[in-house]
Amino acid sequence: MKSILYDWGGFNVWLFHRINNIRGSLIDPLMQLGTQLGSHQLFWLYVTLIILARLRQSELRDSQRIQFTEQQSSAWLVVIATLILTYFIEAWLVGALKQMFNFPRPPLALAPETMHLLTHKSDMHHSLPSGHAIFAATLVASLWPVTRPRFRIFLVLFVMWVGVSRINLGIHFPADVVYGAIIGVSLILIVRRLLWLFIKDPHLAT
Repeated sequence: MKSILYDWGGFNVWLFHRINNIRGSLIDPLMQLGTQLGSHQLFWLYVTLIILARLRQSELRDSQRIQFTEQQSSAWLVVIATLILTYFIEAWLVGALKQMFNFPRPPLALAPETMHLLTHKSDMHHSLPSGHAIFAATLVASLWPVTRPRFRIFLVLFVMWVGVSRINLGIHFPADVVYGAIIGVSLILIVRRLLWLFIKDPHLAT
């Protein structure tokens, strides 16, 4: 089963090497930045920025004498509440899943001379799922309902950037990143649905 769902018939390792071998004077720092931006340590900074963005948007609307509808105000409240609740659920779930699967990271699973490791990582186990990918996906999925359609491409690119950086730096396999992103989005959808039901506005829970 692992050979199908995780190894992907060898494609997981093949894709890892293709992404990990992309090197360059601009690529390397860009990948390191992507990993830093996907760190859980920035969680409260992101929450603060989201709240400030909401307040700024409110000020602009007030200056233009445009009021938020009740549904729009509720949407922003659910975005912030969903992100915070999911963060704490995710902190427990990621640790539990990593312990349960206990898959080796690329430096332990592959011959050192066949890959590049650009950042230090003391834990060479617990590769699945990628915590960075989960965090980036939860952040983006939480913001999705209040982001204008033409700007959503940047949210998608952010998740891809963080995920690719974990592979490029030699910390995760592609499967770790893909499943991490799926878990992150799934958590947000579940928590958001429950919150909308809680505030008795279920028709907005999609």
